[in-house]
Amino acid sequence: MSIMNRNKRQLVKPKYLLVDKQLQEENQILFITFCEESQKFPTYKIENHSKFISIEYHQKDYPHNTNVLMPDQNATFSWTNPTNVDYKITCKFFT
Repeated sequence: MSIMNRNKRQLVKPKYLLVDKQLQEENQILFITFCEESQKFPTYKIENHSKFISIEYHQKDYPHNTNVLMPDQNATFSWTNPTNVDYKITCKFFT
């Protein structure tokens, strides 16, 4: 999905949006919500520029939300628990 701002005069500095989608299964209605990115708890982009190494990652102490980033791919990352003041990511590298 891409979003374009038609008013080019307001593009002085970029703004980041969080996009959330939710499907109501009983009536098959899809809700898409846009909101400005939090300055305090932003979403991050993780990039894997390797050719052979995959990265398994999650917020420290929250292994149930583990993701895998394959070689030459990227993904967004946000904190599973933003109230946890120990902002660390646990990574495992494998081939």
